[in-house]
Parts: sequence; structure tokens; C-alpha cells
Amino acid sequence: MGLAWSPDAALVAIALSNGSAIVWDAAPAADAAASNAARDAFACATEAARFECSDGTLPVSAVGFSVDGSLLFTAVGDGSTVLFTVEGWSKVAKVVPEWRSPTAAGLLGGGAATAAAAGAAGAVLTRYSGAALAADASWVFMGYGREVIMWSVKHKRESAERLGPHSGLVVAVAASPCNKHVAVAAGGSVTVWAKPEPGAGSAPPGTPKTPTTPGGSSGKPPAPFGSRAAQLSLAAEVTGVAFSGEGLLLAACMGDGCVVVWETVTGRWREVGWLAGHSDGASGVAFSPDGRLLLSTGSDGRCLVWSTRDVLAPRHTWSSM
Repeated sequence: MGLAWSPDAALVAIALSNGSAIVWDAAPAADAAASNAARDAFACATEAARFECSDGTLPVSAVGFSVDGSLLFTAVGDGSTVLFTVEGWSKVAKVVPEWRSPTAAGLLGGGAATAAAAGAAGAVLTRYSGAALAADASWVFMGYGREVIMWSVKHKRESAERLGPHSGLVVAVAASPCNKHVAVAAGGSVTVWAKPEPGAGSAPPGTPKTPTTPGGSSGKPPAPFGSRAAQLSLAAEVTGVAFSGEGLLLAACMGDGCVVVWETVTGRWREVGWLAGHSDGASGVAFSPDGRLLLSTGSDGRCLVWSTRDVLAPRHTWSSM
């Protein structure tokens, strides 16, 4: 289940496993929860819109807002991503990635055993999970098996390379507001991919690269990301990831109901908070635009609001942790 907060803090969108996406008016809930570290935030929230994105056989794997708040996107398990206007909720575009036959290397890791597993798993492994829109709206990132496809809005096609393979099937993707990182949740870890600075040289020796797309790269745009900035391992399966609005924090939720938060300022990706409030698995996370609140949804049917000031280590202590 995906989760997103609009840049103006007025709306919260949630993706559901039944093929629906719901948008709520978040202002009353945020005001009511301002003095609480964690609480059930949306018991009385007003529903602003509801979208039936599939016939129920495929889940909505991700939702998100554009940086200017004018667009909402929904991504379904078949890879189709639809953009809606926030004003009037009309459909403005639909992204359908190129279909390719699944490969064991991209989906499971390669080798005869994994090739047989890929064949046995069939259509399940060809489904997409997790999606994100780049801060400048120039790329759409979509989880596909153990890789992430990068789809160019300008060229209307996939890039020459993909991100991965990762340690497990990709379940969530998040793009940083500074447009320098993409975080990918797969298995029990979060991989952060870096976007080189303009004019930067080649990556240091030994830096893992993205694999070349099967079938060659003729006519495809170059990939905007290509080296791993961090590999963040966790004790449980990761189910969702999100950057804060100013890009100072990265949060991940897990199947054991916990949420972990790292800082991005020092470049060391230090853990600054570990939150436990769900009685079942946590399924989605999102920060408020000002970074003061953190939402988490769970399989227990609750959406909790956390005050980052109360539950995270103070920023002045990050460099010494």
C-alpha cells in the first residue's frame, strides 16, 4: 500500500491492494494531531477523491504528487501509470512501459536454478511494484522484478540501462526532492542510487553499475542514475520508502510494523529514529511537506501521525552519532 502527502499539505493519497486509490483532505487530521507523537490520524478525515485503477485483480502499487502539487499519479501492478490533475481530477496522461520477456538475471539473480524459478513463477514476476516521479518530472521510475525501469517523459521510452539487480523483488521506489537520489526497497534492504553532479567524472573503481538493458540500447536515452550511494540493511522485509520534503530524511517501513528513519545530510546515512506503533506490518510512509510530521500506514487498518521533533534524534547530533 503506497502513501503520499501533497506539497501543500492539503491532501493525502493512499494506494490499496484492491485496485483503488483514495485521496483525503489532510488539513483537519494534521491540525488535530499536531500535539501528539503518534495517533490514528484519519478517523474523521474527508474523502476528496477515489479512483478505481484496476478491476481488483491488480493492486495499486504506488501513488504520488508532482513537486508543484498539480498532478497525482497512480501506478498499477501491470506497469501502467496514470497522471491526474488535482484540480478536477481529470486524466491527463498514461505511461505504459515497453514489455520484455522476464530474465532470471533481472528478476531472481541468474543461474540455472533461478532461471527455472523464473519460468515457474511466470506472470507474477513480470508484474511491476512501486513507482516514483522525478522531482523535475522528467523521469518515471518503476520497480520490475529485481530491477527499476527508468522511463523518460521526454523520449517516451525506457532508458538504456536499469537500476539493479537488487537483493529481492522491488516493492517501493522514492525519488529525492533534490533530484540526486532514488531509494529502492527490495527484500530486507534499501538501496540508494546516486545521480552524478554535472561535470562529474567517472565513478570510483569498484562502484557497482546498472546492467545494460537486454537487447541493446540503440535509440534509448542514457540512464540518469547509475552508482550506489548507500546500502541500508534492515532486520525485516521493507515495504515502503519516502524522502522528506526538504530531502534531509529518508524513511522506510517494514513488515514487522516498525519504521526506521535515516539522515541524508552527512552523506553517511545515519539512523536517527526507530518507530514502533503498528500491531501488524507497516505498509506505507510519507512525510508532511515541512518535515514536521511522518505518516505510517499499516495492515492493522490504522494511519499514524508521528511528530519528527519528538521521535527523531535532534539534527545537531547527527554528525556525532
